[in-house]
Amino acid sequence: SELVEDLLYISRVDSITSQVEMRESDLRDTLSLCAENLRPLAEKKGLRFEYQFAETPVLFSYNEKHMYRAFANLLANALRYAESAITLCCHSGDGQIEVSVADDGPGISAEDLPRIFERFYKGRDGKHGIGLSIVKSVVELHGGEIMVDYREGTRFTILFSKR
Repeated sequence: SELVEDLLYISRVDSITSQVEMRESDLRDTLSLCAENLRPLAEKKGLRFEYQFAETPVLFSYNEKHMYRAFANLLANALRYAESAITLCCHSGDGQIEVSVADDGPGISAEDLPRIFERFYKGRDGKHGIGLSIVKSVVELHGGEIMVDYREGTRFTILFSKR
C-alpha cells in the first residue's frame, strides 16, 4: 500500500500545473516539523538530529504539503543510512535559499549515484525506488535544484532562488 500511495503521489505531482497553492512560509518550520515527527524513529535507532538553521526566518513561497513530503523522503533515507546523526541545514543569502539533509552513514556508491533520482531505481537497502524521484519532482515544481555529495556520508542540498 505504501508503494501504491507513492505511485499515486508522484503521478499527481507530475500533473500539477502552476495552479498549485503556494504560500510564503518559513522553510525552517516545515523541515523541523518533519524531523520532530520522525524523532521517535530516530531515537529508536539511536540517532539524533542536529540543526544548523539561520536565526532569522527563511521565507519562501511554496506548497507546504508537497515540501513536507519531499523533506520526509530525504529524512527517511537519512534515517535508513545514518550511523549516529542527521544534520539539517536551512539558510538564505546571496539571492538563494539552501536546505540540506546530511547523514554520517556509508554514503552512496559511485555506481548508484548517476541513477538515484530515477523512478524505480533502488540503491543498496532502498525500499521502492520512488522517494528521491518524488523529492526531485517537488523541488523542480518549486523552481529549485537538488544535488548530492556522497564523499563523507550523504548530503542532499536543495537550492531555491529567492523570487
